[in-house]
Amino acid sequence: MGHSPSIADMQSKDDAYRAYIRNVEAELQEKAKRYSDAMLADINAYYSENGYDRTDLVSGKNSDFMQASDWSLANVKNIIDAIAKAVFGDSSTQPSGVDVNGVAELGKAIADLRHLEVYVAGKCFEVLSGIIESFGSSSSVSFNASYKSEPLGNGMHLFATVVCDSYKPTNFINNEEIYQYLYIYEVKYSAGEAQAQAKFELTKLYEDQIAAFTAKVEDLLAQLEADKITPQQYSANAEVYNGLIANSSAALDALRQKAGA
Repeated sequence: MGHSPSIADMQSKDDAYRAYIRNVEAELQEKAKRYSDAMLADINAYYSENGYDRTDLVSGKNSDFMQASDWSLANVKNIIDAIAKAVFGDSSTQPSGVDVNGVAELGKAIADLRHLEVYVAGKCFEVLSGIIESFGSSSSVSFNASYKSEPLGNGMHLFATVVCDSYKPTNFINNEEIYQYLYIYEVKYSAGEAQAQAKFELTKLYEDQIAAFTAKVEDLLAQLEADKITPQQYSANAEVYNGLIANSSAALDALRQKAGA
């Protein structure tokens, strides 16, 4: 996924720091293996027990490093936007660590899902950011892992695991605490699951999504007032959620105009 600007700057200047980042990344990858294996087992069980067919849409594993002063949800949104664009549009732009089967290449049934791009991208962000927030604020991050299985509608299903840890490098001039997040995710499509979700109402999903993101902005304000996050973190995270609200609102308006026509 990437490194925050401050970490990238340190890496460009210091070989030892660069090696340190590689080592802690490998360490978290090793810790995460049992959670990744558990997620795969759950995916197999889900489709087997329900008797659903499945087609792979997206699979990925991305790590993200940031210092405490850089912590925000913007990086999470950037990776999800890139994945959504790769799935529903230009597969040549997919980020490193992500495998994508483009919608257009998977047949008409899946190609018809194009109109869901904004909703799916927003839902994926909601799931991943929700897991991250459950770990606590940037001032209290410690090793943790969480898994979530979430239907996206119209036969699509997200399986996601997030693993995080914090590190305090003491051998460098800039020894601010570092947070690392590892995102492991799979998005599947099933015609059988789509049939089971036949009463799918896209307008209702967008309305619920807007309400959820609005509640997130209100919660951020409460955290700011309680001095749990900095003004900079409030501004960066609120900007992400307000952008998602705007995108979902525009998609909802377009659906209503189409229905009215």
